[in-house]
Parts: sequence; structure tokens; C-alpha cells
Amino acid sequence: MSKAKRMLLDDLINWYSEEPTEDTPRKESEHSKRSPVKIEGQPDLEYEARLRKDLSSSLDSSKLILLNGAVVDSLYFLEQPQTNYDALDYLPFDVMFFELNEAVPFEMQKGVEAPLKGILFGKMEDICPVTNVLMSDPDVEDDEMKRELLEKIVNNDLFYAGLFFEGMNRFDLPYHLSFVGEDLKKGRGMDFCVTECSGVKLDLMIEEEPYFKLIDLCVNIIDYINAHNITIVKKSRTDVTRINRRRVKKGKEPLRQLKPVHWIDIKRTTTYPKTDDIEPRTMDYREIVRGHFQRYHTNDGVVKNWVNPFVRGPKDAPWKNNRYRLLSKLLDQEK
Repeated sequence: MSKAKRMLLDDLINWYSEEPTEDTPRKESEHSKRSPVKIEGQPDLEYEARLRKDLSSSLDSSKLILLNGAVVDSLYFLEQPQTNYDALDYLPFDVMFFELNEAVPFEMQKGVEAPLKGILFGKMEDICPVTNVLMSDPDVEDDEMKRELLEKIVNNDLFYAGLFFEGMNRFDLPYHLSFVGEDLKKGRGMDFCVTECSGVKLDLMIEEEPYFKLIDLCVNIIDYINAHNITIVKKSRTDVTRINRRRVKKGKEPLRQLKPVHWIDIKRTTTYPKTDDIEPRTMDYREIVRGHFQRYHTNDGVVKNWVNPFVRGPKDAPWKNNRYRLLSKLLDQEK
């Protein structure tokens, strides 16, 4: 049996399932050395234990989606006007972990760049780390900011992105990025919140533009997954059932089952040669063709032309599936 490749998600689940104690030696990681934010005094072990437990639970319930460097680059550098923020209304899974095959250089604080390797993404109410800690806070009713945040969570308006970087170890917790989905449609004037693992707000320590681009990347990944010519491929990894039986017999702790990997596959269309003997085929259904670029080669170089989304197929034909019918309603609303 070949050994399965370990993913960052595997390590994170294992790390956060353990509770550090006062006697646990804390080794400074390469990641923590980058950050100028240093927490003075002893950590709040009770708060940290709750956060780690909820974080491990959220990671364990997430769908692992593997993204290669070419896809991430194209989606990360997509122009902001081409980002389809309505995609947030159609999350393919409640909780997702985007693991990047190649880390993306990211300015996590002003002048401090770190390689971003993974993003835990979903609606705040479905991702526990902050939600459960906030709901169990006895002072939440007396704190206006916390109360407003909790109302947004309850109203299903708040999205969450947990940022994980290369060089982290078991004592590092992610940056928490939260934003209101509806605010994205208002442009770059939207508000978002970035906090360090201890709860320290980093609003004055960050440049806004990298975080706007990161939000757009998450939205573009969702839109990419939902594209009509894209399918999600699920592949299981090594089954440790037999291994665990042997480990238990030897008195060893059983291994955690590795989570399956999801990756994005582009459907290849089949082309047929034109002959006089074959009658032209007509579509018997309707579907939405998503917005895309057409590229033309001219004497002056490549010219790009953006084509808006449109409906393909006979007007009286049924929709290919329910998602296209819903997308058509959104297109009609924009006209």
C-alpha cells in the first residue's frame, strides 16, 4: 500500500485536537517570527482550548478542495469588475478548505509578506471557531460590537475565511477574516474585520487591498466551481482501517482517517467533423453560458473581448437543471 501524501489540512486537524497546558513548551515557528504582533504575558488557556477545539471540529467537517497553481493565479489576478459576488449565494459545500498546491505570497500585515497555503471558508454560522466562543461570552450583551457581530451571524450575513500560512506549527492559530456578503456588491467601500488568533484586531496594521483581493479569490473559486463546464472529482485516500487494527493490537493509538480530496475537473467537449450526410443537431434544453473572454489574434497582438452571460437553447425548451433556471432569474434582475 502506497503512503498517502499528507496535506496541510491533516496536520491542522491533528494540531488543534490537542490542548496545550501551562507546562507545554511552546516552540516559536517560522511563521510567528514574521509577525511583529507579540502577545505579552501568558496565553488565556481556557479561551485557546475552546478556540482550538472548535477550529479542529470545523476543519474536520470541511471539504478538502485542492487547487493547482495555474488555477489560483488566474483567479487571484482576475480583474475585480469580473468577480461575480452572487456566487456566494450558491456555495457548493457549507464548509470548505481550499488547499493551494503552491503557496501565494500574501501581505498579511503592512510590509510583512507570508506564503498563504490554505483557506477555511464558509458562512460564519457554519464555522465554529469564532461563533461558539462568541456565543459563550457572558459579556456579549454589554458589548455593542460583539452584539452586532452576533446579529450578523444569526442573520446569515457574515462570511468567514481562516488564513493558514506555510511555516506555522501546532501553536499557531489562523488569522480570522470576516465580511458581509451583501456589502461586496457595494464596491471597495465595504467593511471587513481581520483579527489575530488572540482576538487582537489588526485593522490598523494591514493594507486593505491584499485582503480585498483575497476575498475576491474566495468568491472566484466558488464561481469557478459552479461553472457549467466544471465538475468536482472526489478521491479517497489511504484507508487506515486495517492499519488501525494492527496498531490497537500492539497497544498503539489508532490513526485518524485521512479526509478525501476534492479537485476541480474541466469537462472536455467532443467535436464532430462536418459532413453532408449528418443533419445538424439542435439543442433540446436551455442552459446559461457564463461570462467569459474571447481572444482574437490581430496584427497588433491579442485582443480580449468580454462576453456577458447569456442563455443558450430554444426559448420553449426546459432548463438543463434547476441551477440554470435560478441563474436565469438573476440575469433577468440585472437587465
